[in-house]
Amino acid sequence: MLIQHLDRAFVCFLLVLVFRLVHVFFNPPLADAISDGLRHWVNAQDTLAASPTSNWDPVLYQVYLSTIQKLSGGIPELITWFAALLSGAMLFAWWYALSRILPRSEALYCAALFGIIPKWVGLYSFHLNETLFLVLLGCSLGLTFDCFYNRTYRFFVVGSLFWILTSLTRGIALPFSAVSILAMFLLLNPRQRVAGLLTVFAVSLPILIPLTVRGYEKFQVLHPFGSSRGNEGMARTGALSHTINLFRDGAKWIYSFDSARGSNTPLAPVSNYQTIRKGKVHIAIDLSNGGYKEEVSRPFADPLKALALIGDDTI
Repeated sequence: MLIQHLDRAFVCFLLVLVFRLVHVFFNPPLADAISDGLRHWVNAQDTLAASPTSNWDPVLYQVYLSTIQKLSGGIPELITWFAALLSGAMLFAWWYALSRILPRSEALYCAALFGIIPKWVGLYSFHLNETLFLVLLGCSLGLTFDCFYNRTYRFFVVGSLFWILTSLTRGIALPFSAVSILAMFLLLNPRQRVAGLLTVFAVSLPILIPLTVRGYEKFQVLHPFGSSRGNEGMARTGALSHTINLFRDGAKWIYSFDSARGSNTPLAPVSNYQTIRKGKVHIAIDLSNGGYKEEVSRPFADPLKALALIGDDTI
């Protein structure tokens, strides 16, 4: 019975894997190169260029997408091939993470369940940094769980480096990275802690220091993880969408997008709940002469309203 049960779990996992691969081939990324997807695609064609939008997000996805563009030679079928591989990698990454805390069959079933979450399927038909982020997040969690159980220098170093890579893909990973790296660090003995930190610094600082200098030069932020100011403007003013106008020495870039809700009733048709977010905020950022001047058309929420927005975001 146990073998049959494991077989069923594996078959379920395999069916979801096939579904994810087929979905990408029937919904190729280039067919939907709009909004964020188009921005990432254009920026990757001139990797880490001088334009403000090339320096807005953490750099890793742009470097990854640029590599895919070079490897594929711009051939649509090959671009779809790489998107399908990344979609499949997401499933295996989360199976790896779950297999460290669950029995094998439950890990396979849960990974398969994660693999059919609609947004986690549809993402891979767009050129979005969340696609790479989900893969790295699963790997980072799995390595963290391995470190909890094994408490070795090796898992601390590899886990910490993967968390850094995850944060260099999406800034939202930074809180998770800090907590996870600290937790792994505290599990080691004193000798392992010193050796682990020295190794992580030796590997990561040659990359993080130039990215930090670059980030300060472009957006006056003292870290290598891009600028989150645009998202903060929308999140903290209670707006449902926003437009960012970037100015620099006579040049202008305009970037508009909605919040993840997309509408006033984000839970429809399951619920008629209406988000408390309303309207649009306009943000103007002037980067001329190496400076940073910002104007926001709506005031930031007071502490009570900020708590209400957090509750709305959670829902």
